[in-house]
Amino acid sequence: MSHNYLHCLPYKHLFTDGTTNKLVGCYVEDCLEDVVLVRVYGNKTELIVDRDNELKSFQVLHANGCAPRLYCSFQNGICYEFIQGRALDTQDVRDPVLLRWVRSAQGTKWKDPNGCSF
Repeated sequence: MSHNYLHCLPYKHLFTDGTTNKLVGCYVEDCLEDVVLVRVYGNKTELIVDRDNELKSFQVLHANGCAPRLYCSFQNGICYEFIQGRALDTQDVRDPVLLRWVRSAQGTKWKDPNGCSF
């Protein structure tokens, strides 16, 4: 992946935690409330991830309040809303209150207008 285009963005942050994809957070001035994430897929990741299904899932989850807004997709990536938060750690998933909430959320059956259900 070439990073030559990154110099023209007003402000950006290249995240380094991913193993295959590149994730760039873009924003203007110090306005971190309006961060847009651009994920560029890693080389040949389409062999293990069904990108069409990923986009459908993203849209259904967003429609049900469980994922950020997808702004656009392009041949080798997607652009979506940044939502402040953090990943659950091993202590979190052992918390009985949080565990009940996660189980409840997972037990909800979602259905989109196209008939795809989760």
